[in-house]
Amino acid sequence: FPIEFIRILSLTLFNNQDLQKKFLSDLFLESKHITDRTGSTEFKPPMLLKDIINPLRIYDVGVSMGDGSLYGRTQTISDGANDGKDLNLTERYMKKLNNVKRDIWGLSDKSIHLRLGKKDNKNMYKLFIQNKFYVRYMNFVYGLPIGDKLKQNLQEPRILEILDEKDKIFLLRFLYRGLMDSDGSFNKTSSTANFWTQSPLLLKQAKKFFND
Repeated sequence: FPIEFIRILSLTLFNNQDLQKKFLSDLFLESKHITDRTGSTEFKPPMLLKDIINPLRIYDVGVSMGDGSLYGRTQTISDGANDGKDLNLTERYMKKLNNVKRDIWGLSDKSIHLRLGKKDNKNMYKLFIQNKFYVRYMNFVYGLPIGDKLKQNLQEPRILEILDEKDKIFLLRFLYRGLMDSDGSFNKTSSTANFWTQSPLLLKQAKKFFND
């Protein structure tokens, strides 16, 4: 269903806001996916809490917090290799991430593209997800900032606060696995793992998680 058409239907058929919400939620739960007006993009938003906090989706949110950026109707995920070393490993990882995103978010092949960087960025792969509704969903549900994330103080998704401590810790393992895969590193010589972020709040939360 085109989401704009669904919204117009809800406003046209019902004056009561509660009935509008029920109509929309029933349609979303029954729909295979939602599209834009032209039908060129597809997105299947999780509607039930158990699906919203699915571990694989929380992992993907962690990756998006690390190497991802949201702008307008596009998300970009960037990953590279120093001096081109192990670029084949980067390519394999980004292809797997491409497939994961397509499967768990119901994105069409037209919406997601993997490209090798050009000129000064030849040691980097970029994954582009072009879907306005997906971008808005990631921002609204998981709190991923739209625009310059360095100025917006990243933090653990607040939706996890509704869970009991045991379930929250379980899901935070997947979140920080995604963050470590994107913004983390491992030193074989010293056997230490490092995590990098410019968000003071996320750094504080990460320290608490790893110390606990």
